[in-house]
Amino acid sequence: MAICSHSNINIDPFIHYHKKSEHIIEAQEYIQLHIPIIPPSDFYLVFYTDQYLNKVHQIWNIQIHSCPTVRLQMEVGYTNRVSVPIENLITVPKDSTSMDLSCYISSKDIHLDKIQKNSPLVLCHRPLRPCTSLFYLNTILKASQETISTHIIEVQSIYPQPSRRWAESTFPLLGDRKLLRRIPFKNLYFDRRTFSAHTSSPSLLKIHPTSFSLDPSESLPINMEFSNLDRAGQWEIYLFVNTADDDKLEECLQLVFNVVS
Repeated sequence: MAICSHSNINIDPFIHYHKKSEHIIEAQEYIQLHIPIIPPSDFYLVFYTDQYLNKVHQIWNIQIHSCPTVRLQMEVGYTNRVSVPIENLITVPKDSTSMDLSCYISSKDIHLDKIQKNSPLVLCHRPLRPCTSLFYLNTILKASQETISTHIIEVQSIYPQPSRRWAESTFPLLGDRKLLRRIPFKNLYFDRRTFSAHTSSPSLLKIHPTSFSLDPSESLPINMEFSNLDRAGQWEIYLFVNTADDDKLEECLQLVFNVVS
């Protein structure tokens, strides 16, 4: 049982069931707060262990602050490095020639490059799938431990524009079988490079090799092993080949095919 100190905030508890395996179902209890358009800046939630509100379990103090939002678009499959002008995020002291910042962020998948005055803030992120993600970015000045800014970063992740499209009209339902195909990849650089490869659906498409080195103009076939195609219809999978040292996208192959029974 939970009670809110603010009369205009309604509490709606619910339970989410998550199937972890065939025999294990995990239940997680949540509360949903219905907050008015103009919210209070500070309120309390009191949790009781009994329906008669005699035994207090926890007391939460919730403070609401407005945060500016920065909206970014990134692409799935490789490490995006997006530059954001510092002036959009923080106020740089006039007497500062450089700034040693630490960043506290709500996602471990986001990396913030070290910045200096008059240089952009570089956010590095490798989205795993198309989605819209929200996370918080707190920037702290190390010398004084002063919070310079708090922002909400909204990232819209999409698939990159394919460099090639691979279309095979039909596949049969595989069941427990596997289907093998291969595509060539060529090193277009003037020096020897190491590349890595991965797919958007590892459970449906396994590739080999996942890491390889090529001399200039040297080619290599990438073997593709399809499995678990157990449903009729159109399927779409992406195959990414990146440079191994800095995870830049070199090849985005879009595979589109129909599975028929």
